[in-house]
This record gives sequence, C-alpha cells and structure tokens, in this order.
Amino acid sequence: MTATKRITDPQVRLDNYKSDLAVRAVKSATSLGELMTALQVEDPYSRVDWTSLPWFGGGDPSTGTSSVWSGDATHLLVGTCAADLEIVSRRRWAGDCESCGAGENVGLCEECEAK
Repeated sequence: MTATKRITDPQVRLDNYKSDLAVRAVKSATSLGELMTALQVEDPYSRVDWTSLPWFGGGDPSTGTSSVWSGDATHLLVGTCAADLEIVSRRRWAGDCESCGAGENVGLCEECEAK
C-alpha cells in the first residue's frame, strides 16, 4: 500500500483551492458571458483546459478558428489569452456586415451604415 503525500505548504494548498474553483466556475458557466468572466479571473496556474471549454449552441465558425474558444448560436468567445477575451458576433468574426449579413468584410456595409 502506498502512502498519500499530504500537502502541508499553505501556498500550495491555496493555489490548489483556487485552481479547483476556477475549474468549477468554467464547468458551471451557462453563457458566454459567465464563461468569459470565469476565464478572466482564473488563477494563471489553474488546471482549466482551454481546449475543452463548453459550447452553448451553434457550430464551429466557418473561418478563422485559431483564437475561438467557445460560442453560442450568434456569438463567439475569441482572444489570444484571458486578458484580451471578447464576445463578438459570428457575422463580425466572418467579416460580414453585422446588421444584414452582406459579405463586406467590415463592421457595417455602406447600406446599413447609411441608415
């Protein structure tokens, strides 16, 4: 029978506790906003697996998935790290007009901008 090593260092115990809280917060998120908040307050040494974050509907985006971490039917959680995460519309991510969906590769097409 092997003996279980007991963690006695208070800082290690605190770090493990914070990491467990971060993992639970990510797993219990019910929206992109909650998920983004959980990721932004997570301890940098936590055990959150960014490659297995929950999705809340919608499929993978059709273009540029390298900075996409999660999504729902209309929005995506994108960024290179926790500090620059943002929620953007799927249309904006695809480069389409955010209002009408025309493939203008800008925020709003000229027609929608004129409205």
